[in-house]
Amino acid sequence: AGPGGTVMKSCNIIPGPKPNGATAERMISTLGDGTHFQSVKNGPRLYNCTITHCCDDGINAHGFFYRVVKTAGNNEMWLAFVNADDWAVGETVNVFETEDYTCRGSAVIAAFELIYDASLSAPQDKLTGTSKYVNGWYYHITLDEPIEGIAVGDDVSNPSRMSSNAAVINCTFGYNRARGIVLKGENSVIENNTVTGSSAAGIMVISELSWAEGGFSNGSVIRNNRVISCGLESRTQYGSSSVAAIMVLLTPKNKCFYSGKGAENITVADNVITDTGAFGLFVSNCKGITVRGNRVTNPFAAGINNIGSVYGVTPKSGILIGMCENITAEDNAVTCEKSEITQAVDILNNCSSVLSNKRNILN
Repeated sequence: AGPGGTVMKSCNIIPGPKPNGATAERMISTLGDGTHFQSVKNGPRLYNCTITHCCDDGINAHGFFYRVVKTAGNNEMWLAFVNADDWAVGETVNVFETEDYTCRGSAVIAAFELIYDASLSAPQDKLTGTSKYVNGWYYHITLDEPIEGIAVGDDVSNPSRMSSNAAVINCTFGYNRARGIVLKGENSVIENNTVTGSSAAGIMVISELSWAEGGFSNGSVIRNNRVISCGLESRTQYGSSSVAAIMVLLTPKNKCFYSGKGAENITVADNVITDTGAFGLFVSNCKGITVRGNRVTNPFAAGINNIGSVYGVTPKSGILIGMCENITAEDNAVTCEKSEITQAVDILNNCSSVLSNKRNILN
């Protein structure tokens, strides 16, 4: 936590030299993420860095969703947290109901305290891996005005504490066990990078509920990147939530989409994606999405298999847009020889307000 603003220029996170007496080169550079930034006010800025052979992501920058465990009216609540941040009076919070992750509303923190209360029990649902809510300690906050319908089980995010304004520019990522670039804050820029051989997605702007990592991005740009041979591992082929080389989405809801559209004004433009094991692009749960000038060659390189099944989707395109509104999809090209792939861009029926869907070509 804290102010953040880390800048990395020409930094390398790569396997070290072969140890004396070893007969093979090192296989990995780190046992986890190469870089990880959580709950900082200002996200990191990486320029001309090389991050490869990590046992998880190359970079992950995010905030958290906090779970409401007790309320008093519509402007007072107690929150369980995964990670304690330096929230403060005057900051704005967003409240989401967790049935469909629609936003109940936003308000400013009028009073804030970190308390210990043994009578409250932290929830444990929706979290996987090593993440869990801290038991016993809670945030007690009062809002400057009520948000109608606040309820136990809602999730709360603080937009000023989710690693926003991050930038990853002119960097190289390769052969990471999980993802290359994962940014979850607002106004992030991912530009002119090369991501090769990540076992899951190459680039993600995502709200990841299984780790309580958020919140929802607004105004982020993914532009002029090259994503090569990502998503070829077996779990991608057989129904995981890793569904594309570039993903802008909210994690799935039991073989379908949540209906909330928390991400806003996202641009995915002029990226080149080759030999991915899944969709080239998969976009969901956005209000205001532009997908323009992207080139996808040989998606589903290892076969269609069960890719997309966690969303209830059967692939028929290299680029998929689902549960979005205010959509612009223009000048994208997909080259694919799979007989199941019959169009370049598939805009699902659960979308609305298609502003433009033209000059998308399947070769």
